[in-house]
Amino acid sequence: MIDRREQYPWRFPGSNVSRAQLPAGDYALRVEERLLAVVERKSMENLLGDVSEIRGLHQQLTELGGYAHAAMVVEAQYADFGNPARVGKWPPSHLLRVLAELAAMHPKVPVVYAGNRKMGNVWAQRFFAAVEARSRAPHAPLLEPTTPLLELKVSDGGLDTRIRVAALEELPAVFTLLALRQRCPGAPDARLSRILNALREEGRLRREGAGRGSRWVRLEGTPAGEADG
Repeated sequence: MIDRREQYPWRFPGSNVSRAQLPAGDYALRVEERLLAVVERKSMENLLGDVSEIRGLHQQLTELGGYAHAAMVVEAQYADFGNPARVGKWPPSHLLRVLAELAAMHPKVPVVYAGNRKMGNVWAQRFFAAVEARSRAPHAPLLEPTTPLLELKVSDGGLDTRIRVAALEELPAVFTLLALRQRCPGAPDARLSRILNALREEGRLRREGAGRGSRWVRLEGTPAGEADG
């Protein structure tokens, strides 16, 4: 179900979709007459605006917390809220503190930083599918060995996301192109270099040296993009 107030809603191909005024959230999974899961969608602009009306945001999360399965999906990266170039009037340190407090005060409602609109849509669809499957077989194993993990096509931007995650979170703070290549097998070197250079321009990585001996240094203490470069 999609809330009537959603002007440009996510799409759920293969699902029986209807519009209604939802009691909470923007999207809901209905099985028979029960709402099993609810998702609140936030663009970066939406969430920044909600910080100005923080009581209303707390109320939204409290209402979501009344459901067994609920989440707030943000169409941005967590790092974006620590980037002065992206947050306008807000001090990044204030925003990061607010986001941490939201998570602490509403532990039943995970905040998912999906990165962009498309991946937010993907996450919500997979979330609803998992909840529906769980409702039919509540005692099934959490993850069957044959259950495929989320496969992201290159056309979905999935490879770029995989490279960014490897560089910013999975590899050591100082790494080489070879290490990144081994972490992302099959990714062309040109694509690896493009993502690394983009992260350098964003102030998240620094390059030391040149040629095969060069190393990439993650700017520690700025996981949310607070680095000046």
